[in-house]
Amino acid sequence: MNISQNLPFEVDDAVILLLGVACDIKDLNGKIEGITRLEKLMFLLDKETGLSAEMSEELGFVGYNYGPFSEAIYKAIDSLSQYELVTDSFKKNDTQEDSWESQTIIGGVERDAYTTRDIELTHRGRDYFDSLVSELPGKLVDDVQKLKTSFGSLPLRKLIRYVYETYPDYTEKSVIRDKVMGS
Repeated sequence: MNISQNLPFEVDDAVILLLGVACDIKDLNGKIEGITRLEKLMFLLDKETGLSAEMSEELGFVGYNYGPFSEAIYKAIDSLSQYELVTDSFKKNDTQEDSWESQTIIGGVERDAYTTRDIELTHRGRDYFDSLVSELPGKLVDDVQKLKTSFGSLPLRKLIRYVYETYPDYTEKSVIRDKVMGS
């Protein structure tokens, strides 16, 4: 079943799906810690599940300075936040990893380099997720759940390294490739 034939399934829906799926790691239920982590997980969903077949629009990943990048993900977070489906919080972090892309690529708001963006479903967002899931094939929801459980709690550097090793075509323009790959 391709739901895009019946209802549009857009980038913001895919973000809601990833955030909302139940996960074996309790701290990840309803949220993702870090915009970079969210983006890399969305990339893996696009490449390693049947998600793209359900979508009415593309996630639009391209190889960029920090590996696979999709401006659509950032726009979706802003839109979902505006409609109060997610909270987009900023908090201090020990590293600059989560601010790489937002500061360098899309000209993010001037913030402390050691700030991370955590994205979490609101009550309204959970209701939307419940409605969305009822329209999706169970296998797709299971695949998203497995991927989030497998990759969601990896340290960010390990997640990025996995993406770089598995999808090298998206890292050709990366300014951090040697650092990530250890060369």
